[in-house]
Amino acid sequence: MTACIFAPRLRTLSGSVRELDHTLKSSRVTVRDDVTFNIHEHPQNMNYRHLTTSCLPMFAALMALFLAGAPTAQAQVTTLANLGSSDNSTIAASPPGGLTVSGSTLYGATRFGGADNQGTVSSVPVYGGAPTVLASFNGTNGSNPVGGLALSGGTLYGITEKGGANNQGVVFSLPVGGGTPTVVASFNGTNGSTPEDGLTLSGSTLYGATSSGGANNQGVVFSLPVGGGAVKVRATFPGTNGWNPVGGLTLSGGTLYGITQNGGPNGMGTVFAVSE
Repeated sequence: MTACIFAPRLRTLSGSVRELDHTLKSSRVTVRDDVTFNIHEHPQNMNYRHLTTSCLPMFAALMALFLAGAPTAQAQVTTLANLGSSDNSTIAASPPGGLTVSGSTLYGATRFGGADNQGTVSSVPVYGGAPTVLASFNGTNGSNPVGGLALSGGTLYGITEKGGANNQGVVFSLPVGGGTPTVVASFNGTNGSTPEDGLTLSGSTLYGATSSGGANNQGVVFSLPVGGGAVKVRATFPGTNGWNPVGGLTLSGGTLYGITQNGGPNGMGTVFAVSE
């Protein structure tokens, strides 16, 4: 093996100096599993730099190892729209969940803002611009929407934490072009109360969870036809299997998966599954 000899100061391609804090004496560097070479301090002249031609591939590999740890540039965050206003409550404010995209438009809900400051459904072009309030909530048609929106055809579906006939939240629908939200169903405690996240759409059925209500007042998993009708309670939580489901539901292969904030054997929540 040919020894590669150079002084214990190595300059990277960017010009910065990597200091070796101690004298290198026969330090073995592994470039890859089957290639190793030795770095020796020249015994007579500390400023001596010599690299034999046969060592060039190894030296290049060593340089690659040093440079591999260099941080890469991060992507730039572009602000597409600003929400809220200090002097105008009609502006959409405090979004509780994610966005739904259709074509070149982003749709989302906000907990506050709107004509009655009880939340909105708003849209923003994907390339940015001022938010357009498509609908405002007034309590009767729901209040304080939570989670993201589900899109089916030209209709958006969502859920509110409060409002409706019993002030325990509603499932609503809204044309993508805007208008007045339509109450698809109201929660009454028995069929659930106070949802904390959005809906999951499968075919013509909406699925969701509420953080309270049901037989034990500890939350339910429910389903509902997109056209409206009675809320069907698919599961309730007695505490041993969790309680206070939060977050949305994930549907895979006919099974709904979710998570609870509390309950279970350790009292700190569970991950659960319910048949569709």
